[in-house]
Amino acid sequence: CAAANGHGVIVEELLAAGASPIFPSRDKARVTAAHVAAQNGRSKILQRLVAIAPKVMYRRTSDEDGARTPLHKAAETDRLKLVKWMLTSDPSDDHRLVSVISEDDEYSYSERITDMLAEHRKTHSDQKFVLKAKQMRANLGF
Repeated sequence: CAAANGHGVIVEELLAAGASPIFPSRDKARVTAAHVAAQNGRSKILQRLVAIAPKVMYRRTSDEDGARTPLHKAAETDRLKLVKWMLTSDPSDDHRLVSVISEDDEYSYSERITDMLAEHRKTHSDQKFVLKAKQMRANLGF
């Protein structure tokens, strides 16, 4: 509730008392505070939770819509700036966050979210190719 409503002080108190950013709710949906923060556009709270536990970006729910990450929740509710921040702040070495949303998922998103995801995928593919080429050249002694 604190994450959904943007109550940063309460979120901090809960974290100080030992609450885990990665621990899911006990209900059927199994959402984390990061899911709720992303869905409600609470960027400061989401950024704080990711800073403490980067893996929370990849945590999936088990709600009726299928397994959803905080990125899905932000995209579903058209949180453009938050989606952009999440994509550019992907804590994984291989930028795996770009692959959690399939093209099938995108049918329910706004055009601006869909366009941003497509552009990010293209940029990511280009970067991946350059890295692979550098690794191949290094392995060959160039």
